[in-house]
Amino acid sequence: MRYVFIFLFACIFIIPKGIAQVDTLKLIPEPISDDKATFSEQIAKARYRLIDYLISNDTTKSIGTFHYLIQGLENEHYLALGWHEKFLFSFLMDQYRYILSEVYNLNEATIEAMRNKIWPREDQLFEVLYKKVIKNSQLITAHIENHPQLTAEEKQFLKLVLHTYTIERTPESNETINKEADAFLKEYPNSAYEGYVRNYIRYRYVMDKYIGFVMGGGVSAFTGKINNYLGAKGNILLEMSYGKTRSYHFTFSVLGNFAKVKQRFAGNDGYVFQTDSSAHITTYGLAFFYDRWYSQRFVFSPFIGIGWSDLASITHAAKSKDESISATTPWMGFECAWNFRKPNARDIYTLGLGANMALAVRYSFLPYLFGKNYNFLNGSSHALTFCLIMQLGPLIRDY
Repeated sequence: MRYVFIFLFACIFIIPKGIAQVDTLKLIPEPISDDKATFSEQIAKARYRLIDYLISNDTTKSIGTFHYLIQGLENEHYLALGWHEKFLFSFLMDQYRYILSEVYNLNEATIEAMRNKIWPREDQLFEVLYKKVIKNSQLITAHIENHPQLTAEEKQFLKLVLHTYTIERTPESNETINKEADAFLKEYPNSAYEGYVRNYIRYRYVMDKYIGFVMGGGVSAFTGKINNYLGAKGNILLEMSYGKTRSYHFTFSVLGNFAKVKQRFAGNDGYVFQTDSSAHITTYGLAFFYDRWYSQRFVFSPFIGIGWSDLASITHAAKSKDESISATTPWMGFECAWNFRKPNARDIYTLGLGANMALAVRYSFLPYLFGKNYNFLNGSSHALTFCLIMQLGPLIRDY
């Protein structure tokens, strides 16, 4: 019995004392309290709390933590929430005025200040927000459409921003967003949100400087004295070009006008062009085109240039170049082109270059000045040529 009392005495007085000694060693560190944590640690903890509240669908605590992050923790040095995280959260919580206010006040200075801040540690907040927005996208869209305090412009803009997050990302989806952005800009010109749409929603690329190749054929007609001797039959065109999109381009062209000899006449070195024989006037020219775009696909380009023409027979080939008749030829006219193949997202991701193709109708006016020995041939050619245009060049952003 005496040993039992000794054992109980040891349990009461000795063992607790030993436990107290172990606790004073602090083998398990104490959690860092908020007042001792660094700013980055406070932001990280608040973000994790926000993740937990979002997963548990606690709207009240989610909104409270969101405002604590952007009002209590974010400052000129630290960024508590990223741009897209703020927008996604606002869509989830129907905080549309916050999105509109952020966009309205967005400028280069605020963006630069954001870039220079210390960003939060990487976590899964964006992924959680993104998945919840995707899941509830139809409900969010319905809330926007039925919101009584939003204007039609604000509703369309918010739906456009939302679609940039919810659309499945493919090279083709980029063009879908671009078309929606174009529709918004057309319906609401000079909108307060125009800058955001152009800079952060619509991503369209056009070729900067390019090289091109043109080929085509068409019909021609002669006027003036030359029409007494030659009857036009048609034309073909081959051309190389270099230019800047939506600005200008230079061309080196070879235009062949085919003709039938109406009445006999003498050429150089005693060569005779016989009646009913075939002839051609080949013009080599340099021209400058001034491009005036009227939409994303149509362009009107007046041009002017200078050329050198040679009249020669086809039926009876001249024995030497001296037997053909040469003329100085001013060259002018206009071209209307329709771009049926514009640079697209696949060009950007696969080639790194833009490829453009167009169909065009070109009118060319060429006065022939054959010189004093052949004044009887002076006159003009009117050529209507149907062309296929192919261009290749580096891409730049079109705002």
